[in-house]
Amino acid sequence: MKSYTYDAYERSCNIHIKPALGRIRLSALTAPQIQQFYNSLITEKELSPKTVKNIHGVLHRALGQAVKLGMLRSNPTNVCDLPKAHRKEIKPMEQAEITKFLQAIQGTKYGLVYQITLFTGLREGEVLGLTWDCIDFQHNAIYINKQLQKTKKVGGTYCLAPTKNSRNRTILTAPSVMALLRKQKSQQAQMFADAEAGDTILVLEVPRLARSTQQLCEIIEIIREKRLRLVILGSITLDCREGKADPMSEAFLQMAGVFSQLELAMIRSRVRSGMANAKAKGKRIGRPQVGKEDIPANFLRHYPAFKSGTLNVSELARVCDLSRTTVYKYIELLER
Repeated sequence: MKSYTYDAYERSCNIHIKPALGRIRLSALTAPQIQQFYNSLITEKELSPKTVKNIHGVLHRALGQAVKLGMLRSNPTNVCDLPKAHRKEIKPMEQAEITKFLQAIQGTKYGLVYQITLFTGLREGEVLGLTWDCIDFQHNAIYINKQLQKTKKVGGTYCLAPTKNSRNRTILTAPSVMALLRKQKSQQAQMFADAEAGDTILVLEVPRLARSTQQLCEIIEIIREKRLRLVILGSITLDCREGKADPMSEAFLQMAGVFSQLELAMIRSRVRSGMANAKAKGKRIGRPQVGKEDIPANFLRHYPAFKSGTLNVSELARVCDLSRTTVYKYIELLER
C-alpha cells in the first residue's frame, strides 16, 4: 500500500469513523447506526459524496475483515445507501483563454511547469515527478512511471510513488514540448553556475540531477570546486563546503548514477522495441497526416453552427465527441 493511501485511510479512521462509531461494541454495531453516520457526514459535516464513499470503503473493508475472522456474522455496511456522486463536467479552456494563460505565466517561477502540463495533459503529480531518465529527446517521448506525492500527515514529506493504478505509459509529444524541456535542462545548468560557496542544492533523486554517470561525475566535481552541499532528499548528502567530500557518500552517489543510467537504457530500449514492433505490424509511427477527406460527417454537419456562432469550440467538441485538439485541426483544414 502506498504511504499516501495509508495516510488517507488513517485520517478517515481518526477524524470520522472513530469519533462517531468508536464507542459502539462491534457486536452491537448495526446498519441503521452506520447509515445515520453516513447521512451526518453529508448534512452536518457537508462532505462530498466522493469523500463519504471513500470513508465507507475504509469501514466496509474493516468490517469485512471482522466477518472473515468470525467476529461478525455479516457486514452491516452492505445494506447501507451511499449518496450519489455526480462527476463535474470538465470545461477546457478556449483558445483565447489559453493565450491569456500563457501570457500570464510568461517569466514566472513555475511557468515552464504550467506549459508542459498544458501541452501534455499530465496529472500534477506526474509532471512534478518527471526525471531526466524519463525524457527521450531523440524520439520526442516521455515515459510516465512515477508521480510526486506528499503524505497527508502534518509536516508530511514528499516522495516519488508509482503512478495511479501503477499504470506506466509512454507518450509522444510535440517538438515544442521537447524544446521546453531542453530549456529546463539549461536552467538547471545555470543553477550550478549561479551557486556560491556554502549554498545547498536540493533534489528529489539522482535522475533529476543527471542522465549519465559522466554527467553526474562532472556535477560532483563542480560541487567540490564551488564548495557546495548536495542533498538528495531522504537519501544521500554530499557536503563539500570544506573543499572535500566524504568518500563513502561520493561512492554511493556514483552508484546511484550508474543505476539511473541503466534504467534510462532500459526505457530507451523499451521505446525503440515498441516502435519497431509497431512498424513491423505495418502501423504508422507518430500522428497520421489528416486531410479534408478525413473529416467525419458528424463534424461537417455541426460545423456551420460553429461558424454562425451558435456553438463555441468546447460545445462543438462535445457534440461531435472529439477532443478540442482534433476540432482545432479540422477547423484549420476547412479554413485554409
